[in-house]
Amino acid sequence: MSANARGFSRRPFNPCPPAARQILVLSRIEGLSYTDISARTGHSPAFISRSIQRSLKQLSARLHGRERGDQR
Repeated sequence: MSANARGFSRRPFNPCPPAARQILVLSRIEGLSYTDISARTGHSPAFISRSIQRSLKQLSARLHGRERGDQR
């Protein structure tokens, strides 16, 4: 993981569990395919897909909450 990706991953991705954060960063920041992420992490591509979907949903909810002024 690049230094830039490590720094970026500490901010908005913090609500995600560490494994989910790693998967999301590998996918969205590093640009790896689900197959490549699967090879690196040992998780199936289906697990990778579900993890990314859940993480994006959590991040969206958090960002939308902040836009409304909700500081949960």
